[in-house]
Amino acid sequence: MLGNAVGSLSVEASTDNGTIWISIFSKSGSQGSNWNIATISLDAYTGVTVQLRFHGLTGNSWQGDIVIDDVKISEASRGENSDTSI
Repeated sequence: MLGNAVGSLSVEASTDNGTIWISIFSKSGSQGSNWNIATISLDAYTGVTVQLRFHGLTGNSWQGDIVIDDVKISEASRGENSDTSI
């Protein structure tokens, strides 16, 4: 998220096939020129089928970029190095 006119980026979750979306992460404005890492807990959705989506809104001019890279969903480690990528 870089530029004078970056809007916002959110990650949203739905448990009802996309009828209702709940924001579980949000950033707005320029976040600098380095790659940033965000960790989002999905503990509230354990045992439930959940859909996730990225929702980006542009700013008020062309001078803004939002880039998403290297998305990983994994099970939290429970005392061992046992992360499982999904």
